[in-house]
Amino acid sequence: MQGYSLSGYINTVLRRSGKTLLTEGVSDRTIINRLKLDKEEERQISSKGVVDCVQIITGTELHGLGNKARIGAIRSAIEALTSPTKELVLAKFGSLTDREWDGIPLNNGVPNQWTPPTQGPGSFTTIGHSIENYFFSISSAAAYLKQSYPDEISAEFLRDLGSRFHKMVALATAYSLELKAASALGRSDGAICEKRVSWSGNRYQLDQSLVQVLSHRGLQLPVNFVPSVNSGADTYLAAFQTAEPGRWLCHGHLGEQAIWACIGNLAEEHNVTADVANAIAKGSREGKLKHAANHLCVVPVGERQPLDDAIAWIQS
Repeated sequence: MQGYSLSGYINTVLRRSGKTLLTEGVSDRTIINRLKLDKEEERQISSKGVVDCVQIITGTELHGLGNKARIGAIRSAIEALTSPTKELVLAKFGSLTDREWDGIPLNNGVPNQWTPPTQGPGSFTTIGHSIENYFFSISSAAAYLKQSYPDEISAEFLRDLGSRFHKMVALATAYSLELKAASALGRSDGAICEKRVSWSGNRYQLDQSLVQVLSHRGLQLPVNFVPSVNSGADTYLAAFQTAEPGRWLCHGHLGEQAIWACIGNLAEEHNVTADVANAIAKGSREGKLKHAANHLCVVPVGERQPLDDAIAWIQS
């Protein structure tokens, strides 16, 4: 991978014949390029626009910054240029960053209201926490399961998946926000699985055994962590009857893991073997990502914003 200094990258953006869209990571770039490819095939053109990920800028000016902050620093450096260079670069430089939880009041746990972020010209922000949140839909999960496990799952399982999906999202939302409140996001990757959740008859709930798993990683969670997660899921379900807006509130990676843990638990409930249920819950991360990115191409445009706007910008 070619590395650029900050000034070298800005100069590269200026010299390119097309526009540049800078993303936070490799998966973001892959997903945008997958959507962009469909648009180019549909229009029978190849655009000159380039999608980069911020890791290619390796200059010392950005050392110690997270990916989102790096993009902010690059944009600030461009804004600091003198005219007319600043305007020439800004016309060709765009970015896509994760919203995370910016602008969402989380002081009291699961919020009872949610509004999408404001988009700026050439500065795009995901509707949800990160780009993975666009995958949190019944249609995407069901399509992956039917492709990957046609011999193991049943129509009854898929019906239950459809009726319970918003309750899976409710748990994933509460789980994400309680981990954030406990400053435990960084060390919780992969902790949840189908054995750490259960169906109570009307909702999914977190099992106390997860605390032991996380304590082995050196995390000292609040004593009321599990009750708070389960109470948060109840709060969500009292306010919202669908997966909206929870699918946007979940942490991109940890929320996804919680949803798939619930799906794996549902598979066990439908007498799928333990090995297959675990594979559904935790297996094939890359396969799930690629399938979901492919599936995203067929969902209504309104569910993909501002990704489509970002692609239209880079192709203009």
